[in-house]
Amino acid sequence: MKAPDIHSPYEKEEFRKPKIIKAEDLTFEKVIGSGGFGEVWIGNYIPSNTKVAIKKLFADELSEQTMSEISLHASLSQQFLVPFIGYTNEKPLCIVTQYISNGSLYDALHNQNPQVSLSPTDLTIIAFGIASGMAYIHSRNIIHRDLKTLNILLDSQLLPKIIDFGTSSSNKSRAINQDVGTAAIMAPELHRFEKYDQSVDVYSYGIILWEMLTHDIPFGDKEPVQIVYCVAQKGERPILPNDVPIPLMKLINSCWAEDPKQRPAFSEICAKFLSGEVSFKGSVPQAFRRYLQNFQIATISDSFTSPVEFVFPENNLFPPSELKLKNSAISGIQFEIPQMTTDEVINIVSVPDHPRFEEVLDFIEEHMTVIDEIGEKFWPLFLPLLTSNHYKSIDRILNILLYAAKKRSLLQHIVKVQNPYMYLSPKSLEIFLYAITYYPEVADTMFVMHLQVLLLKSTPEDRFKSITILCKIIEKTEDEELKSQIVEFLFSASDKFISEPSGLLALKTVVVYKTETINDYDLGVVCLKYLNSKVTDNIVTAYQVISCYPRSINIPIPLIYEHLQRKETNIVNLAIEALRMSLHIDDIEEVSQTVLELLKCYLNSRQNRALLLIFALADTSLEAGASAIQVYFQEAICSAIFSISDDVAPDLMPLIVLLFRVHLAFFMNHPILPKFTNSIFRFGDNEAFCVMCQIISHFNLEQGMADSFDESGALETLALRVAKTKSSSVVEYGSLVISLFLRMKYFNIFDICIPSLATQVRTMKKLTPNSLIALSNMSKYPQSVLEMKRTHVLDSLRVIQSLKEVQSVLKPLIEKLN
Repeated sequence: MKAPDIHSPYEKEEFRKPKIIKAEDLTFEKVIGSGGFGEVWIGNYIPSNTKVAIKKLFADELSEQTMSEISLHASLSQQFLVPFIGYTNEKPLCIVTQYISNGSLYDALHNQNPQVSLSPTDLTIIAFGIASGMAYIHSRNIIHRDLKTLNILLDSQLLPKIIDFGTSSSNKSRAINQDVGTAAIMAPELHRFEKYDQSVDVYSYGIILWEMLTHDIPFGDKEPVQIVYCVAQKGERPILPNDVPIPLMKLINSCWAEDPKQRPAFSEICAKFLSGEVSFKGSVPQAFRRYLQNFQIATISDSFTSPVEFVFPENNLFPPSELKLKNSAISGIQFEIPQMTTDEVINIVSVPDHPRFEEVLDFIEEHMTVIDEIGEKFWPLFLPLLTSNHYKSIDRILNILLYAAKKRSLLQHIVKVQNPYMYLSPKSLEIFLYAITYYPEVADTMFVMHLQVLLLKSTPEDRFKSITILCKIIEKTEDEELKSQIVEFLFSASDKFISEPSGLLALKTVVVYKTETINDYDLGVVCLKYLNSKVTDNIVTAYQVISCYPRSINIPIPLIYEHLQRKETNIVNLAIEALRMSLHIDDIEEVSQTVLELLKCYLNSRQNRALLLIFALADTSLEAGASAIQVYFQEAICSAIFSISDDVAPDLMPLIVLLFRVHLAFFMNHPILPKFTNSIFRFGDNEAFCVMCQIISHFNLEQGMADSFDESGALETLALRVAKTKSSSVVEYGSLVISLFLRMKYFNIFDICIPSLATQVRTMKKLTPNSLIALSNMSKYPQSVLEMKRTHVLDSLRVIQSLKEVQSVLKPLIEKLN
């Protein structure tokens, strides 16, 4: 049986054409946002008296990308997507959508919109609505790619509306080539630049569910580069609270599964909400059902595989106030947590191995505000628990400590803890990062020494955290001796960080705060080791440091060659610059190898800097004398230049011109030249085409060379371009080459150029145009004369027959055609 459609009842067409509206039909009332694209206004669409959001663009015209976004949005119509109104195609350029009144889901979750308060039932409805909207989007073979709480608006009834299709794409498995999305919500395959599909949106949805559960920012304490490392390399995900209902926890874990194939489709997710299997803790099933009935959503979309009935388990019918779940991962057993006073909590925690300790944790997790009531006693009381015998509860203790660390009113009391270094451990590093950031006096010499010992014995991930704390201490402390101690330690231990993400922090810190005991030579030795790192950012940092000490650090040329062939643009550009600084122009062999490596680099990465360095080397070699420039006429280099791929050949024209001027004979007689010329004629712009024609016009053409050009296809490409062009320059310079080859023998392909040549003659701006000379050379061959008569060339010639300057060429030609 076919399942009823949950798509909008007013959706009739598979594709709706974007509606063009007039700017005068819009009123602009208030700016509510701005960015590089333009401004967002609240306004009114007068014809329908609709309150709208107007994206007013700074651009002078609608780009192809913008039109693609407009067409995509206009083609989508579903109740959980922001309705598209239309766009203007004249200034001011605007994209108009329905105005959604309650801001973003992000604002609601993070207390940035005090007018919106979300109940557990609201959260369940919103989660279902997002899944429903995304199921519809995916059914249209579209990937959103930037699904996050900022891109989900809440309407007057707190229903979600998905926005921002600017990064959306058609659903084809692909490799990402641009920076899309936000680090925290991006799937690991996006971070690793791997092929991806619709499942990246499901991953983002899992992060959104976590954010809705915790009202926290995912990976909010990490920089983007740290997030990428944690997610893509370590497989980490945000920590789920202990009191998450098991079905919801399973859903989230499946959504952000490492293997994209293990992530559920949005259609399956909708089914879980509709059946009552999944909901937020405290959600009232009857209220959820009423919402669905109000919006006439009977079951999931016809794109789903089977109909689903509304089945709400009886144990979900208790009001939230009567249902307490123990915050334990051991089981889902339900029971009431005993109430405690603040003094009771303090007394129990103060006693080692107190039998009611677990009850205290349960109570605190249910009533986090008790931490505020404990106040200045909190840190001296709870921080020592990290070194206690509560091994089974250590994660729960840490979560409580992290909660407190994020509240400045509580964090300020951490300075009262005696000997804080005693509580340093891999698990407490995040807590101390908060502490040092705001209260650097926590760190003294003993703290730093213990942190250094911990760093040397830690995993790469914990080393990154430890170095981050050390760097934060250097930044915040006024103790110069402590700074020097940290810098010298990082320098002495730098070998341990070469192929770890923490390496760039260590190296940058050493350079910025370098002490007198660290000389330039020793720093150079470390940098050279970092250039061999497996971590891209470490290599980049090493190059940046070396650029500050160009006379002290010499990079091995073979290593630079290796970096030229890397895929990372930043490494390639830095390697090119290092090559420019270190190359010895008088070393013929080194220059020769460098040119070859730069050519290979340009083929691999299309980095213009590689070409510019090739051109600069050629100019410098020319200035240095005949022996230096001869490097470019070595067979290996010439073959590499002339054998370059067709689409790249035109980019080398500046070099070709230079070589042509230096050594015409060598250039002219190279066996691969005809193929290269064909590439220029086919793929070069008009300027490259004309320059190549001018070069060839200087050749002392022989029969064998003419045949080689013909066999390579260059003459056919030349003729087709001259015949079809609208550029008078292409016809004029192409005529030079046509005349040159026609002096050798008849080439029937040139006959297709006759109409273009005749037009050029008729509108001639030179006294004796090359096109007239080309027609004259053609007239030596009967086949061409017949074609000229057939195309009425004589009519064009008569237009200029009164010009005395061309009579010597024109008169014999007219006689042949009469």
